[in-house]
Amino acid sequence: MPRTTTMTRRLLTGFAAASLTLGLAACASVEDDTRLGDDSPEQTGAAHTTPEGADTANPGDITTVTDTTAGVQDEGAGGSQDTGDPQATEEGAEGDTQEIDLVDGSSVAVPVPLAEAINTHSADFGTPTGVEEGSDGRYLVSYEEDSYLAYSADTGAQPLIGMIAQTWMNEGGLDSDLGLPTGPEEAIPDGEGWTQEFTNGTISWVPAPLGDEYTSEIEQN
Repeated sequence: MPRTTTMTRRLLTGFAAASLTLGLAACASVEDDTRLGDDSPEQTGAAHTTPEGADTANPGDITTVTDTTAGVQDEGAGGSQDTGDPQATEEGAEGDTQEIDLVDGSSVAVPVPLAEAINTHSADFGTPTGVEEGSDGRYLVSYEEDSYLAYSADTGAQPLIGMIAQTWMNEGGLDSDLGLPTGPEEAIPDGEGWTQEFTNGTISWVPAPLGDEYTSEIEQN
């Protein structure tokens, strides 16, 4: 009996030592895992923030975040670029032109305000026979029967007809010292003829001093 008790104690002592060794090993493994976990991107905050709505059920999965903001901004910037098309600018803006048809079937580009005036006077003047372009953005549209439209950005499109138109043309037209008409001709009261103002003077068609004939009078400013 005494020998049996001694062996049993030795066996129990050996089993307890083995159990203690396994327990220490397990604790060391848990501690190592904890240290590794502290150095992981999730603990240090180095990982990208998971986008809202992404699946976060498995913390071990690696989530790749793609930034699409730059592409959206580039597309928006491209969509607002100026096309450079004159028709896209405000209608009638200075520098815009429009094609008009001539009697011979050809066409010519003129400033939009002049094209609109040509359309307005088509009932009275018909279709233009020609267009002359002078200096400083001046234009002269010719019609049959000594009718014209003179245009500049400053004076607009003004009609010239009859003997006043002939007189102005004889004085040089677009190159005349009188300049361009600033308005249509007007009747002088009491049937004394017609007069038209120009940028640098006046042309009047009035009765001659003697007889029933008319003559032109030119006054320069």
